[in-house]
Amino acid sequence: MKYKLTIAIIVSVLLIGGGIAESVYVEHAFDEFERRTGEILANRLYEAEIVESLDEWWQKREKWLDLTVPRNHLTEISFTLNELLGAIKTEDFDSANALCGRVHQYAVEYGHLYGFRWPNIL
Repeated sequence: MKYKLTIAIIVSVLLIGGGIAESVYVEHAFDEFERRTGEILANRLYEAEIVESLDEWWQKREKWLDLTVPRNHLTEISFTLNELLGAIKTEDFDSANALCGRVHQYAVEYGHLYGFRWPNIL
């Protein structure tokens, strides 16, 4: 009987700890994404190399975020990043500004939606 209670407590602690770790990782990833897109937006750094490095960084994070964040939200970000890169390569900087603003807003909103907040955990 004591073993069953001990196992139940251990499993509960692992589940709660895993949920908190996942929420912290998601929030950290979206905070970093928000910072990077904010730099591009604020300084108008519309260079293909900068956006390509952002896209590479995002692709690495996206694989892990795919475990907890709905796929359609991650796909929206990836598509918009590719549109941003296309706008920069064609030197359509007005569109690039709008697309970068959209990507930045995704980072802000999804960070709040899926980040570490008690209602998100409970």
